[in-house]
Amino acid sequence: MSRPTCKRCGRTLKDPVSIARGIGPVCAGSGGSSSGRRPPRTRDRSGRRYEAVGNGNGQLPLFAQGNEPDEHPRMSKRARVAAARERRRRQFQRRRAFQCGLNARTREPVVYSPTPEGGWTNTEGYTTSHAALEKYLRRYGWI
Repeated sequence: MSRPTCKRCGRTLKDPVSIARGIGPVCAGSGGSSSGRRPPRTRDRSGRRYEAVGNGNGQLPLFAQGNEPDEHPRMSKRARVAAARERRRRQFQRRRAFQCGLNARTREPVVYSPTPEGGWTNTEGYTTSHAALEKYLRRYGWI
């Protein structure tokens, strides 16, 4: 006769209460802190999931149907952030309006626009000098 095991970690259960519950005391969280919980047991699938797809030898064709390479490959998040930072920097240097984040309260975009006096004003009506805005943007990594 096989001994009952914990449904979470797979250890053998000996206590009648644990057997009735189907889970051991550590995994159930009784008698200890939650930091003592064991991670759930995982089963080794050894790649069977992938063998069912493709040409039968475990490898997928490079360009399966619908997977042709794009003319413009997708950019990573790091590359998108760097491109946006560079775009803002160019717009700032050319004195063109640019978006710089969102208003935390209203979730509206904060857009800085140049003023005729040489400063900048944002959508909230705050006006600042060119040097002060550049210092702020560099400090917080916007440009």
